[in-house]
Amino acid sequence: MRVYAIVGGTEYPLNDDADLAVFWGEDGLGSAPLHRLNERGPLQHGETDRGFRLDPRQVTYIFHIKGTDPADLWSKRRQMTQIFGPANLITMRHELPDGSVRCLDGYYVGGLSMSANDRLYRYQRVAVTLRAPDPSLYDPEALAVTFQLGGGSDALVIPMTIPMVVGASEIDATQEIGYSGTWLSYPMIRITGPITDCVITNESTGEKLDFTGVTIAAGHYYDIDLRYGHKTVLLDGVTNKLADLSTDSDLATFHLAPHPEALGGVNSIRVVGANVTEASKVEIVAFKRYIGL
Repeated sequence: MRVYAIVGGTEYPLNDDADLAVFWGEDGLGSAPLHRLNERGPLQHGETDRGFRLDPRQVTYIFHIKGTDPADLWSKRRQMTQIFGPANLITMRHELPDGSVRCLDGYYVGGLSMSANDRLYRYQRVAVTLRAPDPSLYDPEALAVTFQLGGGSDALVIPMTIPMVVGASEIDATQEIGYSGTWLSYPMIRITGPITDCVITNESTGEKLDFTGVTIAAGHYYDIDLRYGHKTVLLDGVTNKLADLSTDSDLATFHLAPHPEALGGVNSIRVVGANVTEASKVEIVAFKRYIGL
């Protein structure tokens, strides 16, 4: 496996002698840590399992820093402490032997003590520990699907035909999205007007986003960010329109589901709306997420 640290849009390779450091191993990239939810009645023997929640993940990476001379070694040590600074959001990119890529976002929590016991002339062995608030890894190549009159757009990652029923100004389109991840993915959705009474349903999970009674005018759009820590609905990326969702919408939980929740990872997404034109569209972007390597 090869690893790269990405900070502020700059990617730092950490694999070969010519790099800042050489990756030697890791601990913590297996299945994500979790805790189970249980309850027990006053007369119950044992307990009832109510599911689980994933916990934040800590991953330790081992590197060897190799300088051309002692001065170069100390320079590279300083660069390592800058890259893995405590204020930085650090994306670790992992390139696996089969060619697949998995990324993990985290923050530095320890390890860069640079002990003299681990240093010899122009070599330094060092550990870096990161804490990932979201313990799932993801494929950085996004899955993108567009629903609009006339079929898919050129922006699709994978060309696909969308079966639909189109009236004079209505759209009723269903697309089966194959999701190969092993963990839930909370997508980002853009609804571009004109469109009235737009409803987006994941028929595989039963979840929906219902804007019945709402009209999005031509030239405007709603951005729906379903990621945890966000959960927003914004008009033109600015104005809060969360109240436009129906009270029975699933803003908190709407997701693309892996197998077995969605059999074979197939998520059947249905989009309906009225008063549409060829400018109207619904775009869904999601990252395939994985519970571990």
